Amino acid sequence: MLSSINKKILTLISAFLKSLLYFIIICDNVGTTRNKAHGDGYPFDGPNEILAHAFAPGDGIGGDAHFDEDETFTFRYVLFMVAAHEFGHSLGLSHSNDPGALMYPVYSYSNSDTYVLPRDDVNGPGPVNPGPTAPTTPDACDSTMVLDAVATMRGEMLFFKDSTPVQTLISANWPDAPVNIDAAYESQQLDRVLLFKDQKVWAFSGYDLVSGYPKPISSFGLPKTVKRVDAALYDEQSGKTLFFVGSEYYRCVPLRPEKIRQLIFIQQLTSCITNVR
Repeated sequence: MLSSINKKILTLISAFLKSLLYFIIICDNVGTTRNKAHGDGYPFDGPNEILAHAFAPGDGIGGDAHFDEDETFTFRYVLFMVAAHEFGHSLGLSHSNDPGALMYPVYSYSNSDTYVLPRDDVNGPGPVNPGPTAPTTPDACDSTMVLDAVATMRGEMLFFKDSTPVQTLISANWPDAPVNIDAAYESQQLDRVLLFKDQKVWAFSGYDLVSGYPKPISSFGLPKTVKRVDAALYDEQSGKTLFFVGSEYYRCVPLRPEKIRQLIFIQQLTSCITNVR
């Protein structure tokens, strides 16, 4: 006799059967419940806010979906809808800019008993019928192309060019984000992606704008004379962030979320960056 969880899983699979995907159930560990820090570098935050997260297909935890054990999945947050969205990411689907799509980045309630996967999501894994020609997107292999920024997010590499990270509009992932950003980096410690534009910085937890943002870049301790950040890099080993501004770069060490203990002007970029400690 099927458990209630397995019944939900089969219902979720049936929602995707209209796509070009073929499913084989090889184990019953499709998704797991975790709380707070759980070993993947992306800790949960307790009730509300981050409900779950998933990783794109790949090795290791690629394709895994994790659900916050501290959440109460009832009428407000229906497990079916949250799981269906996260399993979409596990299958390789990105966010959609269609407000009615399952993969739209903002949660909305739907009745799981009568739910039908929207056409936008059915076409996501691979359209059944060719549609209109998609807008031309930058060629990631073009050696002459100059990217605006590069960052990681939960195991995926994001390349930013104009308003597009690879082939998806930035606004589809982060509706509150600016376009034509100057720099970007991910802090795995805080589970945040930070986007820089002129003298402001936007911080996103998952796909949601963190309360209080955007903020001036001077809130990081950068001199007010700095008008923009050319590039930013988070060093996992040292836990420090490097900000590149013209021929100079700065190093900051977070003491706790939203606070910077020190910001040090290091030296001219003519020196080898490996000398920075």
